[in-house]
Amino acid sequence: MVVDFQNAIVWIKWIGTHKQNDASTLAMLNKAADMKPVRTEADYEAALEHVAALWGARERYA
Repeated sequence: MVVDFQNAIVWIKWIGTHKQNDASTLAMLNKAADMKPVRTEADYEAALEHVAALWGARERYA
């Protein structure tokens, strides 16, 4: 996955079955529903803390 924050684009390359893709897509959409825009300095700091907590996490544990 590659994220281009300046242009608000996410590229995802998938290798797997349709069934795996459907489950992954559902999980991703559920996470997307929890996303919030960064509007304030406090939002920005909270986002950085979240990224720092996830940095280096094992795959599927983030």
